[in-house]
Amino acid sequence: MAKDDVIMHIGTFTPADSTFTTDSEVECHVDEAKRRLYARIHSAGHLLDIAMRRAGHPELKPSKGFHQPVGAYVEYMGNIEANEREALVASLNEKCSEIISTTPAEMPVFKKMCSYEEAGE
Repeated sequence: MAKDDVIMHIGTFTPADSTFTTDSEVECHVDEAKRRLYARIHSAGHLLDIAMRRAGHPELKPSKGFHQPVGAYVEYMGNIEANEREALVASLNEKCSEIISTTPAEMPVFKKMCSYEEAGE
């Protein structure tokens, strides 16, 4: 979760009555399978953003994302007329498939803060 430009990681402490203070040494255990699943769902949200631009709707900007296994979604600011929605879903599926099939598996992973326009290129 991000708040005021700080990434906050939320979890539980074992045993439940554990406490620590600033500069305390702690040990963190990550459920690798669960972490990989969440990473894939998160990446799918970015894939959808790129597909939306390539489907001809760069004016729709993502405003909220929910990246959990149950009910993952991305909300966009803007509106698509009801009679255009079915075609857009088909186009998004097509664009996502194209992006996935043309991206090399060995493509390097990196972090960069950029605009939506840069990210969609």
